[in-house]
Amino acid sequence: VFTYDGNKVIRTYQDETDKPMINSWQIASEEIELDKLGHKKSMIYKNLEGERVEDSRGVWEMTWQVSADGKEVIESRIGKDGESKRFNNFLDFGAVKMIFDDNGLRWETWNIDEQGKKVLSPKRQVAGVFTTWDTRTKDEKQITWVDTNGNPKDLAPFEVMEGYDGFCTEIYVHDENGNDLGIARLNAKKDFVIPAADQGVYDRSIFDQQGFLIDQRYFNSDGVPAEQQDGIARIELIRDEKRLVTQVRRYGLNGELKNSTLDGIAITKVEYDDNGQFKARTDLDKDGNPVEK
Repeated sequence: VFTYDGNKVIRTYQDETDKPMINSWQIASEEIELDKLGHKKSMIYKNLEGERVEDSRGVWEMTWQVSADGKEVIESRIGKDGESKRFNNFLDFGAVKMIFDDNGLRWETWNIDEQGKKVLSPKRQVAGVFTTWDTRTKDEKQITWVDTNGNPKDLAPFEVMEGYDGFCTEIYVHDENGNDLGIARLNAKKDFVIPAADQGVYDRSIFDQQGFLIDQRYFNSDGVPAEQQDGIARIELIRDEKRLVTQVRRYGLNGELKNSTLDGIAITKVEYDDNGQFKARTDLDKDGNPVEK
């Protein structure tokens, strides 16, 4: 819910019963101050009691410096202790400088210090991200992490995203409706990479006519079907006429149902009430036997 007070925009969150709630960043409301041109200038957070708080990243305040044409933005996230906080769980960027085009698409994102100089981030050891877009559909085609000189640089390990390192480029494939059909990762030498946390180099998704995901398949660097960490090579989603998922079925390389090596589940059945709200979940192995958590 958005409310307005002078040059401030106040964004609050509500649950399905319209009661105030805490969002995924562990805050109940955001107060955004706008400059004279209508660009975001600063943002603070509050809890359900209306008290100012830090978000789940430890951010006390976000600030923006926006150029007159809106194409260059410097974004800073500061903790209550005055220290810079990371961009998100995937990148440990502090203050970032972002470059946009006339369509509002962000082509460059840089990690900068207090003087505005490009610097390597402390954990991932990269300085920037280049994003390539399909300007017609506004879909991301590719992102590449780079060093301070703009050269491709492989991500270093980061405990928050354990196992996702050793590559610098992600290439995305979309269908005509913008659905994400697959992703491939390459290192700075332009070789395909299999992250430790993801045994397949890329996956392929199949969507129904309404754009809902119904099938996910995984492949290795040779384009051959491959199993993930859980031993599963394909996941099928069965949906009802409301497009709600009623079954999740997991398969091995032989095309037969297979129990996940992580939890022993091959089939998950989901039930809903007449209003489409979740009611019950049943987990089964490939032979139809219940799997207890």
